[in-house]
Amino acid sequence: MRASGSVPTGDRGFAVSFGCSREHLMSTPDQDPHGGDQSSMTAEQRDFPRVSSRCLVDFRQVDDDSRFDVIKNSSQGLLQNISGGGICVRMPENPGDGKLLALTIQLPNLPTSVISLGKVCWTRPADDEWDVGIEFWWVGWEDQSAQEQIRTFISSTLSDDPSSEV
Repeated sequence: MRASGSVPTGDRGFAVSFGCSREHLMSTPDQDPHGGDQSSMTAEQRDFPRVSSRCLVDFRQVDDDSRFDVIKNSSQGLLQNISGGGICVRMPENPGDGKLLALTIQLPNLPTSVISLGKVCWTRPADDEWDVGIEFWWVGWEDQSAQEQIRTFISSTLSDDPSSEV
């Protein structure tokens, strides 16, 4: 069952989210979940601050056939950006809209990887690969430190380089 809610933090309203509206799920990176063009949105108009970052993300599709075969089905992608609500990952193949992915995110300068589950919300071709938008369904399953790691990473990235917000 999908967890819902969020962990509120900070004065910018940042939170690690465990679910969004159907409109948010169906939006692309260039589209506001409410129908507008996201490329013209300001940071204040978004639900969560989003920062550009590059790091490895291990992922595997979660379904009835793969739940007992964790290692064999693992692949790697490159993080493009991250927010409290989800991530964009460049992947070698298109996993398909609506697929659930188990994720291990290796954020820079953090002591441990962040484990999460996410749903593919959108995909688009990017050179010979795919940019894949993934909504977090849960982060660090009942592990507040995992949620705190994402919040800390985004907050410190914005503090160090405000231009990294996308």
